[in-house]
Amino acid sequence: MHKNIYLFFAEVKVYQALFKNEMRLVLSVLYSLGAFFLLDLTRLIFKSLLVALILTEQMQICFLDFEKS
Repeated sequence: MHKNIYLFFAEVKVYQALFKNEMRLVLSVLYSLGAFFLLDLTRLIFKSLLVALILTEQMQICFLDFEKS
């Protein structure tokens, strides 16, 4: 039983390592194709989502303060 569990975790580690190498390969290919602007685009989207979340949080705080007064 214990040998099977250790074998399972070893297989998981191997698959994780393969997946990481695959992602590195994909990123290097994208970078060599000049498609790295996609990462900049996703960063821009995440930054804008973060700003939107902060603004909505501030609006909720202002609304709660307005209701209290």
